Amino acid sequence: MVENEGRKIRVALIHNIISPYRTPLFEGLSNLRDIELKVFYCSSTHKNREWSIVNRLSFDYEVLPGFKIDLGAFTYHINTSIIKEVINGKFDLIIVGGFSDFTTQAAFVLSKLIRIPIIIWSEGIQGSGSVGSRLSDRIGSFFVKSADALIVPGRRSCKYHIQLGVNPRNLFIAHDAVDNSLFFDRNKLLDSEIEAFKKHLSLPDYKISILFVGQLINRKAPDLLLDVYSRLRLKNNNIALIFVGDGPLRAKLKEICDKNKIPDVIFTGWVDERTKSIYYAISDIFVFPTKYDVWGFVVNEAMASGLPIIASETAGCTDDLVLDGVNGYVIKSNDADSLFNALDKMMSDRKRMVDMGKASRNIIMESFQISNSIDGFLQAIKTITLQERLESTDFNNEK
Repeated sequence: MVENEGRKIRVALIHNIISPYRTPLFEGLSNLRDIELKVFYCSSTHKNREWSIVNRLSFDYEVLPGFKIDLGAFTYHINTSIIKEVINGKFDLIIVGGFSDFTTQAAFVLSKLIRIPIIIWSEGIQGSGSVGSRLSDRIGSFFVKSADALIVPGRRSCKYHIQLGVNPRNLFIAHDAVDNSLFFDRNKLLDSEIEAFKKHLSLPDYKISILFVGQLINRKAPDLLLDVYSRLRLKNNNIALIFVGDGPLRAKLKEICDKNKIPDVIFTGWVDERTKSIYYAISDIFVFPTKYDVWGFVVNEAMASGLPIIASETAGCTDDLVLDGVNGYVIKSNDADSLFNALDKMMSDRKRMVDMGKASRNIIMESFQISNSIDGFLQAIKTITLQERLESTDFNNEK
């Protein structure tokens, strides 16, 4: 409960792992004049993550002792020490990243018991309709309706939480964003650097490069993209396909290429952030064919790099980032013909392709920078703490 209006608002933020996508946001929040932020991580990383950024964190944080249970694509965190941290931390506000593990659930319940305002930061969108998805909706409905406020990344998530029963007045949008400075200016790369990089890849300038960035797993649908690319090659051989990322499907995809003699397909494996930005810089079209993603930060990166986008309708970011016919095309999920037609249409007019790339960057610059995300968080924090202060004053006056 906030009593001293002049001091900083002490905020605890509980997040699953240390991620490069979130670090700029946390750094920005920690630098705000009115906020004193402490970030608690449930774990340093998850399996199949090769990020290594711990030594570069410049904000107050702690990786909680505990353990995690890997359940396929889902990881359940158990960090009992969060109970002590919430009780002893003298926080004015708790923000929990989701509500799907013991750590965030315990922090939520305890905050309610000791009357600390709590905000749920949720990227949830409508699920697949499976039994697990429906169960998640029921559990989620309890938590989100009991929270003091919710922070969501965009329209799709906003709509989903309203369907769960959240009062729209308690929803705050803080768009998912990346450090656009890493991708904004492709001209930072000299033409000679780009030419040398393409030469290293045996990638001629005249070929239109189609880019995929992400894990090579079934949910991301890289096999669908490869199938469509092989069909497009029969119509247009001036194209190339680049897979940036790694995963269990990599060997299978390479085997398909070898067996069917599909040319000009490049598999980079995992690359660091600097190298990834170069792949964006040398590419012409970005494709995000995912079957399901709550957002899709790689779309932000591609747009900041000035690329036109083809993205699945089941990506959480699509409603906010992809304006169909303006900066790209929205395709049906897991639909090869839809993807084929979008790529074929985009590649048929190079000027339109370039103009769509420019539109992508304009959209990012206008509304999807880290500063926009920070503003969304700050609005939620100040609204809830002010509301708590007013309610506390009313309560004391009644006494």
